[in-house]
Amino acid sequence: MFTHFSLIRLIAYYFLSMILMSLPLALLVYSNTSDSFLTLPNAHTKVLLDITSCVLILTLIMRFLTPKQRRIAFSSTASRTEYAYMIVFALGLLCMHFATADILQLYSHIDFKLVNDNLVDTNISPQDDHFIFYMCVLFVSLVIVVPIFAEVVYRGVLLDRLYIKLSPLWAIALSSLLFASIYNNFIGSLILGIVLCLIRFKYRTLAAPIFIHMLHNLIVYCLIFTSYFVSLSCIPIISGLESDPNIATITILLSIATLIIGTYCYYVLRDIPKSKFKKRTRSLHKTPLQQTN
Repeated sequence: MFTHFSLIRLIAYYFLSMILMSLPLALLVYSNTSDSFLTLPNAHTKVLLDITSCVLILTLIMRFLTPKQRRIAFSSTASRTEYAYMIVFALGLLCMHFATADILQLYSHIDFKLVNDNLVDTNISPQDDHFIFYMCVLFVSLVIVVPIFAEVVYRGVLLDRLYIKLSPLWAIALSSLLFASIYNNFIGSLILGIVLCLIRFKYRTLAAPIFIHMLHNLIVYCLIFTSYFVSLSCIPIISGLESDPNIATITILLSIATLIIGTYCYYVLRDIPKSKFKKRTRSLHKTPLQQTN
């Protein structure tokens, strides 16, 4: 599917998108220094630039895929029952995310408070004129654009290219490490990357990983939206992110996450042929995406 994409080409696309983004960037910088109606707070500007950058890179990547390749990449091969399992699985991943954040905050003294995240503008309130606009832009970025972008790049291009050069296990490990390196919660993001790679191997398309990633980010978005009206310390599972984390909460979260993620990963691994995880020879050029059911 993405075998004709080299890592050098992907880097080139990234810098090209930065160049193409210079025009909207200049417009937003001008709007922030003028008295026009386009004046936007800094958080709005950052989210808009993130959306623009991701959309430009995705557009460039999709430009080189044939209609058949796009259909295979994004068509769903999962049943309705499997999608129901994915909803529960997304909740388990979120528990793992909060548990690992609590552990890091407890032992490294790093602030992982959800409302202080880079995506959240603590300077605005529901009474501000830009609040509804910002929530809409944040929804588009966090729930739609970012999951699609991350899955195409990390579980699409990178996983495919590494799968050709290395064994599947090394491809999963390296792509997940690169994915986790861009987030402050490294452990939680690493686990998320690994399990999404396994799901990608099972369904051979990006539809299932994108769906789970969207669900995960949708719950986070709902918590961010709620934080503007209610103190998140009232919600037990994330109270550790708003106050001092405790061992009891971490233990409960890890138990729930391990049960859900472990059971689901066993279900996924059971249906993946063992030969997929053996050392590949360089004479094989087909990737999991090219192998249709």
